[in-house]
Amino acid sequence: MALTLPAIFSDGMVLQRGKPVIVRGNAAPNAVVEVELGGECVTVTSDDNGTFLAELQPRAAGEAAELTVAAQGETITVRDVLFGDVWLCSGQSNMVLPISRVKNMYPSELNAENALIRQFKAPDAYAFDGARDDFSPRGNGWERVSPATVGGFSAVAYFFARELFARHGVPIGLYVSAVGGSRVHAWTRREDLGDFPELVAESEAFAGMTAPEFAVDAPDSERADWSGVDLDDADWSERELDDAFDDDLLKPGVVWFRKTLDVPPSLANKPATLYLGTLTDADETYVNGKIVGGTTYRYPPREYAVPPLTVGKCVVAVRLTIGGNDGGFTYGKQRLLNIGGVSFDLNSTWKYRRESYSEPIANLPPNLNYIASGLYNAMVAPLRFAAITGVIWYQGESDDGNPCRYDERFRALIRGWRELWGEDFPFLFAELAHYRSGGEEWRSIRRQQKSALTLPKTGMAATFDLGEHNDLHPLNKKAVAERLARLALQLAYGEDMPPSPFCVVLGGGE
Repeated sequence: MALTLPAIFSDGMVLQRGKPVIVRGNAAPNAVVEVELGGECVTVTSDDNGTFLAELQPRAAGEAAELTVAAQGETITVRDVLFGDVWLCSGQSNMVLPISRVKNMYPSELNAENALIRQFKAPDAYAFDGARDDFSPRGNGWERVSPATVGGFSAVAYFFARELFARHGVPIGLYVSAVGGSRVHAWTRREDLGDFPELVAESEAFAGMTAPEFAVDAPDSERADWSGVDLDDADWSERELDDAFDDDLLKPGVVWFRKTLDVPPSLANKPATLYLGTLTDADETYVNGKIVGGTTYRYPPREYAVPPLTVGKCVVAVRLTIGGNDGGFTYGKQRLLNIGGVSFDLNSTWKYRRESYSEPIANLPPNLNYIASGLYNAMVAPLRFAAITGVIWYQGESDDGNPCRYDERFRALIRGWRELWGEDFPFLFAELAHYRSGGEEWRSIRRQQKSALTLPKTGMAATFDLGEHNDLHPLNKKAVAERLARLALQLAYGEDMPPSPFCVVLGGGE
């Protein structure tokens, strides 16, 4: 058996300061393994399965070192290892949301550079037949904050790390293990769901499955092409994009939208960008008959680069595919065509025409983000030997379909993770923000989230005021992170912080 280390042991790794360092890996059965870290050397022997585990002494913050592991003529070297504070950042899409998605709100961050803030992003994966020891796939390793990488950093995790670094100057490592559209019990150990036998049974039924199987429809050779400049759309219907869709437009299928404007000579051949807000569900977008972009689901903002335009008539055409009963352009979003720094307002009358109708998709494969323990097994369990300072958590939106007993599932997750690591580390979470479509289900989950505050060393960043009525993914991630960081300074670093209604700690215990 070849010598291997888990994926987190890669160049640029951040190890938790002040706690023993556990190095776990695999070699040949009963092999002698030498582990050296910054001058300290430990020798261990692998077991009959080839698994070995070595424990090294705690280190102070800021020390840089190389980690070398050798066995039977094989050597693995991990370079540029730092010691600092390591945080596990988990939840669903609002934790996943990268800096690139909020770049228009924080444009200067795209030039950020800090080699002492690093992220390891766990690859999306599922496992239903037990806890994994490593990530599969293994992911891209550790990344340092730089103009080349920062766009892929979780925005909440990045701003959180930046606040802590500014305060203490200690290297910050971020394990980002989060999946959009995931439910709380998908991140919970199976043994912690004993009060939910139906969830345990469902998880057991999926044992052995690692990915859903999708049926792909054949390409539609009869589809229309209504994107061109010379298309005669005089008999098309007209509407304002923010007007509510009527019953016919809401039906699943494809609808085209066209907007015509004139490019003046002063803006000819200049760079252009098209902003359309968000759409439900999928779009293909064209300018003058040439595709400039497309997005397959409703949540990402549509921002498409447009080739330089010539003088005169310019046609923006959107082919919108509606999958359910709530399709359309998201109400209240800005829609602009910016040419050479001059913006043309597109929030006005457009022409539209239906291309086709379709039946709602039947027999969809199961959403594995909803199945108990699947994400925990594949994306949290592999970290169990890595010491951490604590957890930041941003989740709850996807549980709105079944908010009943969310509080019990959430507390079970926290207790289970703490038991896994063997310590009551700080667990800090974001409240569900305001969202127009959230309704009573979201209010229920907000109330239940607060029940976790009865557990010791928990804190909630109040974010209702940071929500956007027309966006599930509010952009002000910096404020969310700053509130989480304030809680961390209090609960993880022992700082005496003045009380704040935005950073809630209700000490106590069960």
